[in-house]
Formats: sequence, structure tokens, C-alpha cells
Amino acid sequence: MNCSANWKLAMKKTFNFNQCAQDYFIPTQVTGGGKWINFDCPFCGEGGIGKSKMGVPTDGGNSFHCWICGTHQIKETLQRLTGQEDTRDLFKQYGGLSSDLGYRPRADLTIPKGKVLTIPGSRRYKQIHLDYLESRGFDPEYVIRKYDLRFTNSMAGPMSNRIIFPIKYKNKPVSFQGRSYIKDAKLRWRTASEEQELIHHKHIAYNLDNATGESVVVVEGIMDVLKLGDNSIGTFGTSVKTAQIKLIASLYKNVFILFDNELEAQVKAKKFGFALNSLGVNVENLVLGTDGDPGDLNQEQVTALKADIGLL
Repeated sequence: MNCSANWKLAMKKTFNFNQCAQDYFIPTQVTGGGKWINFDCPFCGEGGIGKSKMGVPTDGGNSFHCWICGTHQIKETLQRLTGQEDTRDLFKQYGGLSSDLGYRPRADLTIPKGKVLTIPGSRRYKQIHLDYLESRGFDPEYVIRKYDLRFTNSMAGPMSNRIIFPIKYKNKPVSFQGRSYIKDAKLRWRTASEEQELIHHKHIAYNLDNATGESVVVVEGIMDVLKLGDNSIGTFGTSVKTAQIKLIASLYKNVFILFDNELEAQVKAKKFGFALNSLGVNVENLVLGTDGDPGDLNQEQVTALKADIGLL
């Protein structure tokens, strides 16, 4: 197996915005019990939206959050606030581009009280289910037990003829996805409806309960996670949402991104990596050579990959 790291984003010194604001006469206000520096958002004035407050932690930060228009990278924010197009001197004077700050984004995931998710299907499986899992390179009995899989027949409505993968948070099912085991199915994957979900699947990641260390491999989908096992999580596609980024940054110090090696996936991996790094995470992007898809790796290749990055 040929696996290489094509870029890394390490944590560096935090940008000292408090001093910068004083030197450039940027009006600020300390709030949140002294934890936040607030100032007028330089982006919200556009389009007639009106000014809003933007904030950065008082102990330093490398991204800025507006309560209306969201998170912005430090470079473009400083360009607008200071009028300096070339911000390199600012970074030399006030600190680096990346973060080693004690501040970590808080993951506000709560399961609604009194609500229980009903997962379709049953734990009874047939040979067709075992055959499908085996064809994907899995030990059927092992993954069925470990990931609490369920199985549907042709009478389960939209989830008919599928293997159901519960999505859990703190060992409680909060959503699910179903993979069709029918060859040439028009829609291979189906996800629980928003009405069914206790936590939206794009606000969480798959396999969090089996990835409890400070380092993790992030892959695209459930099948990739099943292949890599413990210390891997899936984001349900390459379009990683802000809620997922904040959650991952709050849980892990070191993230290895392992998306498919297609150009589009790699472009999104880089965007994802920079967003994590701006929140204080060490990021390394891994690219599989001719193997391409993590879901196609065999056990020997998985063991070698995880040994290389220290996750065995």
C-alpha cells in the first residue's frame, strides 16, 4: 500500500488580537466574564445587513466569529480591520497563523429529553446480508455485533432491503443510515429524516464512541470507518459542516484526514483541514496511492497505515 502525507498544518503561536486592536485603535469590548473580545464585524455592513458583533477569545485566537455571518479566517478579517493588504508583518508582530491556545470550541450536542429514536429493522439477519458484508471485505459477525447493525426486508418502506447503521452519541442512537444490499440500487444510501433524527447526522460524526483518544482518522463514510475500525470517524461525505468541524476540534488534538484521492475530495479535504487548524488542531492529510478508497483497503493495509500514524 502506498500512503503518504501531502501536507501538514501544525499548531503555532496564537495571534494576539488584544494588542493589535489597541495599536490600530479598533474599538473593543470584553464580555463573557472576561473570556471574549467583541468588536464591530467588518463583514456584516455589506448588503445592508447592518453591523453585528464579532468575537475572539481574550487568550488569543486565529479565527473570528460573528454572531450573524459566522466564522471568518484571521487574514481576511485583519485586512478589513487594519487596512493592511499584506498581513505578514502583523503576524510577525502579534503571533502566528495557527493556534496552540487553551481555548477549544465547545460542542453543544444535546439529545432532546424524553425522545427516543426508533431504528427500523431487526437484529435478525439472513444470508443475503452476510454475503453483502463479506463482499465488502468485512467479517460479518464482527461488524454486526460491534456496530449494532439492523436489517430490513422488502416491507420497510423507504428503508426496505437495507442494512441499517445506527449513528450513536454517548452510546445512544441519535440517527441512522441504511445501505441497500441490492445490486444496482438507484439510491444506495438513505438517511433518517430530520423529523426522526435526535441529532442531525451532519452535526455529528459516525463512530465517536470508538474514537476516544486525542488523535483520530477522519474518513468520508460509514464503510470507510468499518474498514479502519477504532480511532476513526466518518463525516457522511466530503462536505463537512461547521457543526462537525467544531465538534471534531473540541474532541481531538490531532486529526488525520483520509478522503478519496479524487481531486474534488482532496480540495474539500484541504478546506476542512484549514478550518480545523484555525481552531487549534494539528492536521495531516493522508493520500492513498493507487488504492484510492479507504473502504477498499484490506486488514494488512489498515494495520500498516494505522501503525505509520501511531493509532494502533
